[in-house]
Amino acid sequence: MQRRACGVGCQPRLPQPPLRRAVAVVVAAQLSRHHAAADLLSTPAVPTAEERLHLQMRALPSAAVDTLTVAAMVAAEEASAANWQQQQQQQQQQQQQQQQHSNEQPWRPTQQNLQHQQQRAQGPLHALLSKIPKLDGRLRGLVLLNIMTVLMGSNWVVVKASADAATMTDATIFMSMRFLLAAMLFVPFLKPQEKHITKAGLEIGAWYAAGYVAQALALGHTAAARASLLSTFTVLAVPMIAGLSGQRVRPIIWACSAAALVGTGMLEEGSSLGPPNVGDAWAVASAICFAAQMFLAERAMQKLPKGSELPLMAVSMLTVAALASGAAAAVHAGDLPAAADGVRQLLSDWQAALPAALGGGAAVPAAEAEEAARTAQQLFYTAVVSTDLVLFVELMALQNVSSTDAAMIYSLEPVAGALMAYAFLGERWGAWGWIGGGIILGASMLTQVAGPSEKEAAEKEAAEEAAAPAAGEVEPGQRVPAAAAARD
Repeated sequence: MQRRACGVGCQPRLPQPPLRRAVAVVVAAQLSRHHAAADLLSTPAVPTAEERLHLQMRALPSAAVDTLTVAAMVAAEEASAANWQQQQQQQQQQQQQQQQHSNEQPWRPTQQNLQHQQQRAQGPLHALLSKIPKLDGRLRGLVLLNIMTVLMGSNWVVVKASADAATMTDATIFMSMRFLLAAMLFVPFLKPQEKHITKAGLEIGAWYAAGYVAQALALGHTAAARASLLSTFTVLAVPMIAGLSGQRVRPIIWACSAAALVGTGMLEEGSSLGPPNVGDAWAVASAICFAAQMFLAERAMQKLPKGSELPLMAVSMLTVAALASGAAAAVHAGDLPAAADGVRQLLSDWQAALPAALGGGAAVPAAEAEEAARTAQQLFYTAVVSTDLVLFVELMALQNVSSTDAAMIYSLEPVAGALMAYAFLGERWGAWGWIGGGIILGASMLTQVAGPSEKEAAEKEAAEEAAAPAAGEVEPGQRVPAAAAARD
């Protein structure tokens, strides 16, 4: 028989020890038979009867050995098969025990896996923010609101420096274009299947749009300084709305709100505001609308899960864009073709000015190129920075700061705008302006550092009520919380 080739390192498979011994016995028996036959052939003459008997006696052990060998081989094979079956049964029992143990104690993810799952559920934005050093929730919210106030104050300087009222496009058309651009940036984050997010976004967007429409109507009938002064009525409107909804407003909020209004009046002192007019009513209405939007945004961020900011922004901005476009169409109901021609002309100017600004394309008159660039800059800044970024920061901050505290911080907006105008536009304050700015700054800082917010106070009260013992189990001398006593 030809032996099959074996690779390097191949070892022949040896039989089991009982089988090996049986093979050795068979080999010995065959050798014994060979010697007996050799002796018989080597006999020179015909063997005698005694010699044949002797040879047969020598062959008898060989036959007996062969029989014993076969029996030993069969027994060894049966023992080997029994051992193999026993090993297989033991392995199956071990696997069943391990599977049962794993079912009783499911896999528990590590802390790192849990954090990764939470970041994926909250979205890419929270995953990015989680890499920033951790701050207290209220402190982080206050920092975001102060940054937002600076951005809102810079809006006045940018608009004043880059836009000319004589060459600027129609205010209502510009407003609709601004919010359309702002909404386009958040369309990819829409989640129509989330009904609760859609409902909250529609409410916030409706009040937000109403505030801007009222603001535009106010600026059409009154001076910008008077409208700016009356817009700070938001710092009083928010506590009023919160009080009407059943929330407890701290006395310090009322005092600081009144001080902020006085400081704003001092900041605007010296301007010729003229007699009251219908624009003043629109300015107050704008402040009330923004206050309602802020209050609803705070409630939405308390109820919605984390990661809902971007979908909420998308619905809110689309609502504002739709209502602003409707307002522009209503204002220009009698001259819609002319308004459409104005928009097409503006887009055509941008299309022609952009290649020229990049060093290619046909030459464009300097005046037209400057006007197109100025309008485009204003549109981009007001849409992306003054609208999208400001509203997004507000939603993030209202997760940990109450709307009444946020309204007080918003009173810093005219101060931030005046400081930037002082630094970049050369505008100077009088003595009353510095005093008014100091009062506003002091009132805002006092609100931020004086005690916890209403949200934290409510959470503390709820925790005390939860930890209070049940009625009838109060130990002698133990104090019962006032809220629990009133409820009982």
